[in-house]
Amino acid sequence: RLIGIDFTESLSLRHQWIQKNKKNLWFLTIASGITALFFSFRLSESSLLLLFPLAVIVLLYPVPIYFRRGKAYRIREIPGIKIFLIAFIWTLVSVGLLAAEKQLFCSVDLVLLFVQRFFFVFAITIPFDIRDLKYDNKAIKTIPIVFGEDKAKMVSFFSLAIYEITV
Repeated sequence: RLIGIDFTESLSLRHQWIQKNKKNLWFLTIASGITALFFSFRLSESSLLLLFPLAVIVLLYPVPIYFRRGKAYRIREIPGIKIFLIAFIWTLVSVGLLAAEKQLFCSVDLVLLFVQRFFFVFAITIPFDIRDLKYDNKAIKTIPIVFGEDKAKMVSFFSLAIYEITV
């Protein structure tokens, strides 16, 4: 967000705040990166192996990664992938990282926890996509854009039902 803001347009209040606090935001970003690097040395090798592909996805998320018909596309612009990536990454970090760090092997309980967390995060992410309907580019095929607001809510409720059934 710090790099990609076009300041030639009229700025929203959020963009005005970012512009006003840009030096502080850069400082926090760099300090957070250094802190993350410091603590990464305390993680096990299996945790680092799990985090590496996630870090690549997160770092490439806002960057154009493929070109088609003269247009650059970012990962988030691949139709239908955004919400699944969010749910998958949150699930891997909150379940997979813990399992890797504690050296828990694949078990039915661990798979069930993974499924539960995925459907929970998936369900709670949909309202944010609904909120962003008026701001999102219609080319980004989110669930609310494809199915409409009411059906998107039903998908969210269905995901919560799966979560509840598996608890």
